[in-house]
Amino acid sequence: MPTSSYSQLYELFIDQVIGLSRKKDFSLTALITNYISMNYQIKLEQIDKLKAWLDEFRPFDQTIIAELKKLYDVRFTYNSNAIEGNTLTQSETELVLTKGITIGGKTLDEHLEVVGHKEAIDYIESLAQKDTVINEWEIKQVHNLILRKIHPNEAGYYRQLDVMAAGTNYIYLPHYLLSQLMTDFVIWLNSDAALTLDPVKYATMAHYRFVSIHPFRDGNGRTAYILFRFGQLSINYLTVIHCIKFFLLSQGNMGINLHFFTKLVVGE
Repeated sequence: MPTSSYSQLYELFIDQVIGLSRKKDFSLTALITNYISMNYQIKLEQIDKLKAWLDEFRPFDQTIIAELKKLYDVRFTYNSNAIEGNTLTQSETELVLTKGITIGGKTLDEHLEVVGHKEAIDYIESLAQKDTVINEWEIKQVHNLILRKIHPNEAGYYRQLDVMAAGTNYIYLPHYLLSQLMTDFVIWLNSDAALTLDPVKYATMAHYRFVSIHPFRDGNGRTAYILFRFGQLSINYLTVIHCIKFFLLSQGNMGINLHFFTKLVVGE
């Protein structure tokens, strides 16, 4: 579309907003919120319809399942590690996972992050297939698999010090509260109130609650991504979102609106 056309559309939009703003009791924030909420519900319905359509093809051929798993394992591992600063490309990640090839110019830790993440994926999928209840031990095992090759002294252990979110002034909850916080988290995770939520909402809230606690010194994001994946797999949903990390840190406060965070997930 020509630049002039974009300019005309923008001017038309501004004129419409100005016109609406002159009406009594008009709220642009409310208008945007209602629009997002409407799309949110529509997308949830679309996800349910897609799953119902997918279920019509079950049981899948084992060859198809194996190929899909390989595809999503690579994408999921690449996205999760890339968000944490790993510089391996998706193609390089695939080579490391499928061929065991080391990539020139990349650090050993970056290769080990890929391998550890894949092991954690396999572990959480095995739990989902057996309908295993997720407790603190399973959460620590996921974290251990992710970091044991890189930080063996920290892998699977809650942090013993207070930490601050990188690049901000936000300080996470004190370490001496972690035991009770994680106990409460697991109780919620397995509660009827949580398990009866829409699968997307359940997985999103699990991720949100977990990263808010930040129980480990490092690896919280990747552990949360895999718990998020479990939230979908355990209810027999195809993984449609590969990774999530959404922090809005403002003036030393964690300004995350859970309602909009869920909408962000659905919109992926």
